[in-house]
Amino acid sequence: MREFWIPALSTPMLPADKPVGFTLYGDRLVFWRDAKGEPRCAPDICPHRSAPLSLGRVTNGDVECPYHGWRFGGDGACTHIPTLAAGTKPPARACLTPYPTVERWGFIWVWMGTPALATPDTIPDYSAWVGPGWDGFEDTFDLDIDHGLMVENLLDPSHIPFTHEGTLGKRGDAKPLDLAVEDHPSLPGAFVGLYKNSTVQSAPEQRFRFFPPCVVILDFQLKAGWHFVQLQHCLPVAPGKMRLHYRLQRDWLTSIPGMNLLMTHQSRKIVAQDVAMLAGEQARLDEGFKPWNASVDADRFALRYRAWRARHDRPEHWQGRAVTAVGASVSPDPAPTEAA
Repeated sequence: MREFWIPALSTPMLPADKPVGFTLYGDRLVFWRDAKGEPRCAPDICPHRSAPLSLGRVTNGDVECPYHGWRFGGDGACTHIPTLAAGTKPPARACLTPYPTVERWGFIWVWMGTPALATPDTIPDYSAWVGPGWDGFEDTFDLDIDHGLMVENLLDPSHIPFTHEGTLGKRGDAKPLDLAVEDHPSLPGAFVGLYKNSTVQSAPEQRFRFFPPCVVILDFQLKAGWHFVQLQHCLPVAPGKMRLHYRLQRDWLTSIPGMNLLMTHQSRKIVAQDVAMLAGEQARLDEGFKPWNASVDADRFALRYRAWRARHDRPEHWQGRAVTAVGASVSPDPAPTEAA
């Protein structure tokens, strides 16, 4: 779970003049920008007295502790202790252990696994959905829900007529689904789920992409030349806690004033429908019930993710705390193809 890039923050969330704290896998992190504007990340704890660095400030590209003013550079080295006599070296333990961090596609990506494996080439490629010709907006929700439940929800086209009745669908739209799954050509564990309306032969194919460990991209073609892409980040904050951060992109009606505001209002209604359902599911899991008890072929995208997580998630990835929502995986008939 930790040997993957995670889009912890979007670019606007990390200013140049102050640090930002965030938690992933139960680890408290501090993000800041160095003197060149490059993002940096380290544990959000000062090695002096364990104060949170995220409450401090950025001084000449160094993160400064708010307690006693100790400063640390992007490489983790202590650069300044105000009370230390000139020429005296900082204590050997006065350092941070930074995490590899990259800014790409408008997001700050952090690698919390083995630093030597942190190859930026394995960051998902968003280039097809950002840049000129696209417009959109982003939003954030902090939820008391296991992040995997949201991943599975986003990979589930069959819930739309019921959970999202009145916003995205209606019960009468429910029907057998024509689904297929393809492995990503270069990113291990990533896959593309293909969905086509089986009752309308001319309907365009919709794509559900999963990039480990927590990115879901929904690529819908509304009609010829109109693409609506949802970059969904289901960030694993702690067991039973997550942050949903998404950016919704479109290449149509990009110059209409107020369009993003209108779509933001509608998207929040849709998220509220999902959250009401998933919060109920989380409550059942907290009572000891399994996340999956039976399944059908319409569940194959979500089950593909569930199988991936069962192979990669370990208690030690979460500060040694148990993960309540992993559970046993079940397979529909026919079983979906599993990727490495």
